[in-house]
Amino acid sequence: MRVWLLEHLGIILMFLGIALLAVEMLTAFATYILFFLGLAILITGLAMFLGLLATNWLLILVSILILTGLSAALLLKPLQDMKTHVDEDLETGD
Repeated sequence: MRVWLLEHLGIILMFLGIALLAVEMLTAFATYILFFLGLAILITGLAMFLGLLATNWLLILVSILILTGLSAALLLKPLQDMKTHVDEDLETGD
C-alpha cells in the first residue's frame, strides 16, 4: 500500500488540488485559502508527475507551503479587485 501511494502521489495530489479548487468555485470564493492551497497542491502534484520534484514528504510539504504563500502574495489583490468589480456590477445591474 505504501509503495503504491508513493508511486502515484503526484496524481493523487493533482486530484486533491482540483477538488479543492472545485470546492472554492462552488463557494464563490468565500475563502481564498482553498484556492491558494488547491493551486499549490495541483502544481506540486504536476511537478511530481513530471519528475521535477522528488517523492520526499518534507520536500512536498515545503513546496506546498512556498507555493501557497507565493500564490497568495501574487493573486490575492487581483482576486479581491475582481470580486469587488463583480459585486458592483450586480448592484448597478450592468
